[in-house]
Amino acid sequence: MPEALSTEAPSTPPHHRYLSRDEIIEAHALHRAGHSYMFIANQLNCTRRQVGYAITRSSVTPKKCSDHPPRLTNTQVDELEAYIRSSHNTRQMSYLQLAQGPFEH
Repeated sequence: MPEALSTEAPSTPPHHRYLSRDEIIEAHALHRAGHSYMFIANQLNCTRRQVGYAITRSSVTPKKCSDHPPRLTNTQVDELEAYIRSSHNTRQMSYLQLAQGPFEH
């Protein structure tokens, strides 16, 4: 008896990966050498659209993801850096010691 194929859509959409800086540079080099988007996509194991986007972008360095806001404000970062630089002992503290000690707040 043949198995029934599932017609349900996957619960999560497929994830795509971002091209790394090195892959973008390689895509630019291959494009300048006269290769097609499809050839480059096969070489980099990505889609033709990703290649096209990478080549037409003005910047090679990928953008940082901005999904999460920073947990510390600039003032808090400055305070933490000043504390760590204040003595040899504070420079040797682990992240856990800093979090449980002077920076519990």
